[in-house]
Amino acid sequence: MDNLDKQLTMYVISHKKVDCFNDPYYCLMGVGKNGALVSTFNDASKEPNIAYKNPSYCELTAQYWISKHSDSNYVGLVHYRRYFFHRLRSIFKYHFYKGKELLKILGKYDVILPYRFVIYEWHFDKSKRIHNVYEHYCHNHYQKDLDITYQVVKELYPAYLPSFDKLLKSKSFCLCNMVVTSRKIYEEYSSFLFNVLDEVEKRTDIGKYDSYQARLYGFLGELLVNVFFLSKQNDFKIKYLDFCLLDKKPISQHISKFAAKFKRLLFK
Repeated sequence: MDNLDKQLTMYVISHKKVDCFNDPYYCLMGVGKNGALVSTFNDASKEPNIAYKNPSYCELTAQYWISKHSDSNYVGLVHYRRYFFHRLRSIFKYHFYKGKELLKILGKYDVILPYRFVIYEWHFDKSKRIHNVYEHYCHNHYQKDLDITYQVVKELYPAYLPSFDKLLKSKSFCLCNMVVTSRKIYEEYSSFLFNVLDEVEKRTDIGKYDSYQARLYGFLGELLVNVFFLSKQNDFKIKYLDFCLLDKKPISQHISKFAAKFKRLLFK
């Protein structure tokens, strides 16, 4: 697919038809049962792909396709509700990074990732407080699946194990599987990711999981992207950017709501 001389393609992943960010570098890529209908380009179903695994792999089915088929020099993955954005320009409305702005950053950095999410879960009972990524994952999902993943990385990529240990003890990590980088680095990262997940899938059984927990491999992907780039932090220059959740209200809406309440108090 052609996109401005194939400099950069930002794939906006969605399971439904939505309005994509209006920028020539961005295109909508559908996943799930309606994927082919959602995508704004014709070859989204091109083989090889793992589209049928979307219920358990989430947006990683799109990542697999991108790593196998995109011919852009740089590629990126965002979501229809999650974009990289300028926080300082976004008090009153969202200002997403345009493709040209991302290319300018990529002229100085090798990889763009979202700012790390800081774990903060307070509880009156100190024994129930969550202190690190490992406890956070085990609180929200099944510990046995994380332990299996750790073992697989130990077997297949032992050099990455110190980074996995560091991640699990950390109080923060990158979320949402959002990455922008060169196609070469993206392919290397994807090779690591899917080699690990393929083996994890052989050792796990999600048959009795509810629809949320069945998204197992997507959740694990959020950890593994951190493992990979932590392992490569001396090789790659990484730029962290803010990202927004479009189902959350911009601060301006909260300010307006507060102002309305304050006005009622003054003039009632």
